Amino acid sequence: MFFPWINKLKDDPWEGRPSKLNFDENRIIPVRFVNGKDNPLEYRKLKDVLNRPGEIEEHMQAHLRMSRMFFINCWHMNDGESDSQWKIYGTSPFSMAVVSSFSLLSSAITDDKEIYGSRVSYYDPNNETTSEGNAFFLATHKRNAFIHEREFRLIYCDHSIIKTLDDPQGISVSIDLKILIQKVVISPLAPPWFVTEVKTFMQTHGLNMDCVQSELLNTW
Repeated sequence: MFFPWINKLKDDPWEGRPSKLNFDENRIIPVRFVNGKDNPLEYRKLKDVLNRPGEIEEHMQAHLRMSRMFFINCWHMNDGESDSQWKIYGTSPFSMAVVSSFSLLSSAITDDKEIYGSRVSYYDPNNETTSEGNAFFLATHKRNAFIHEREFRLIYCDHSIIKTLDDPQGISVSIDLKILIQKVVISPLAPPWFVTEVKTFMQTHGLNMDCVQSELLNTW
């Protein structure tokens, strides 16, 4: 299963970026100054905490560098089909959708790589900041404009890439297709011969799960 490098996900130019409001110099943040004793929590403007010239810019660039370490495999969460997903990602009549579940995804990964899973959270970039408490938030937050994706992500993290100029396409993760796939749904635009070919291919390779053509364009 292919995990594109996060910088290759071109549909969203904000991919891997925190909210721009995180770096607003007048943003109020909680701080605890420690000088030999346990001081109470205080609230200060960002510019009063990162007060060295250029320090806020350095803080922002550090976050952007950190996002380089993520490789992402994207899924759509739904109990049924999505017209928008077919129109965005399945424009070819020879497209197919793989139906799985979190438990099947977890069980199907046979690779030694440590893979994490997370729902994507959506936020209003004009009014909300994003968490800075964990670097993984860089890979699991997107703007509300993408909320229709209802996205779940598998994430692989390679810390070594942060300090390099590498420009990878992505990585491959070994999986067991017989465990991963619950059902295959073929494009509603597919010709009958293609549906037959897919079913024959699956049977030939021992993939005995359901294979159906989408009924999205059918009528009663």
